[in-house]
Order: sequence, then C-alpha cells, then structure tokens
Amino acid sequence: MEPITDYHQTIREWITRFSKNPNCDFGSALHSDSSRYPMVEGGGNFDAGKMVVRALNTGVDALRAIVDMENRQKRVGLNVPGLSVLSRTGMVSASLAIWLLEPDDADIRFEHGLRLSRENIKQFKAFADKDGVYTKTVDPKMTEVATAFRELAKAEVAEIEKVMTQHGFNPGRQVENSAILFEIAQRLNGWDGDATDYRKPVLDAWRKTSGFAHALAWQYEIAFDLPPDDFYDDVVAAPEILMAIAIDLFDKRRTA
Repeated sequence: MEPITDYHQTIREWITRFSKNPNCDFGSALHSDSSRYPMVEGGGNFDAGKMVVRALNTGVDALRAIVDMENRQKRVGLNVPGLSVLSRTGMVSASLAIWLLEPDDADIRFEHGLRLSRENIKQFKAFADKDGVYTKTVDPKMTEVATAFRELAKAEVAEIEKVMTQHGFNPGRQVENSAILFEIAQRLNGWDGDATDYRKPVLDAWRKTSGFAHALAWQYEIAFDLPPDDFYDDVVAAPEILMAIAIDLFDKRRTA
C-alpha cells in the first residue's frame, strides 16, 4: 500500500473514481466470486461485486463528508458526535470490503459473501415486515410493495442458506460489524510488508467514536485527553487507512 501524504487529495481522487461504478474484468477473481451466488428472480441478489462496490461508495461518501466538516470546524469548532458517526461509517464500509476481498482462498471469500448477502436480505425483510405502517406514513401503495419484498426475501434467504449448507458452511453464523472490524484490525500490522502499526490506532478510533455515536456517557472521560485537532486526526486516519487497503484489494480482485 502506498503511503498517504495528502489525505485531502487522496479522498478527492476516490470521490471522482467512485462517482460511477468501476469496471470488473470478465474472468477476474471478483467476477468469478460473484458468479457463484444464487440468483433469485426479483430478489436483491447481493453478490460480492455489488456488496463491495456499494460498501466502497458508502465509505468514500463518509470521508467526503468528513472533509466537508473540516471547513466548518475551523469556524465553529469540532462536531464530535457527527464526526464520530461518519468515521464509524467509513471504518465499517472499508472493513466489510476487506473482509469480502482479502482471503486468497476463494471458498473463504464465498462464505463471507454469502453470510453478508443473507444479512442484507434479512434486514431488507425486517424493513418489509413493517409494511402495515406505510399506508398512513409513506404511501398507501407501499404496503403492497413491501409485502412482495417480504415474500421474495424469505425465498432468497432460504436459497442462500441452501447453498451454504451444500458447501459445508454454517448457515447459523451471524455477521456483526464490530467483530469484523476487530478481525480485520488484527491483520493490519505487516500488511503488504508495511511495518507500520495500524491496528492500535484503528481500534482506538473505533472505541472512541463508538461512545459518541451511541450517546454513551463514558467517552467524555477520555476522548479529550488529546487536543481536538489530534482527536480529529485519529478518527480521520482510521477510516482512510482501511479504505486505502480496501481499494488496493479491490483493484487486485477486479482485474483479470
């Protein structure tokens, strides 16, 4: 991974790059990974390529918002809760992409992807299960649409779990974002021959921002031991480090 010397410029380049969906070569690892997923007519069909690109888009958008906040920060001070939420979004987005892309074993990537695809569909179904409230709050037609989504989601989850069982994967294993981030962070040191200690600052930033993002009381006891500028640097660096690794892996897996 190339060292980042100007984070503003790097983020601007990512914003331009992910303003449209990047190409994925036929025959590349990512294309091959995606072709293994079950296809359900009318379903979400969240395969590896779709999930990776959307995670990267979300992470880059979070970093864009962080940079936008920096200009306002100079006038009115640090917006710690807002910055914390954006930093966490960037960290989650990048770590999910790394989790899907990093293992050299295609079967491990496939298992990770099926688990995350199922989680997407389950959350989609949870939204659809609230269809009764939409008649009054959104649009009367929404109930009909959500009901159709719910039935499709049930069928799609069943198909994903069937494929998992066929491949010997445990269909009961859940996806949890912070656990994935911690798993990825354990592997950061020595990444690509780099001797920099990335793991500790990433985990420190996650823990500090978690407190603010969840409106907990304890974070005020520790978060401002550092000057505000240092706090800002920490919670910007963590998602950017992860995003740089995720994009490097994406380029590796998307080219034949």
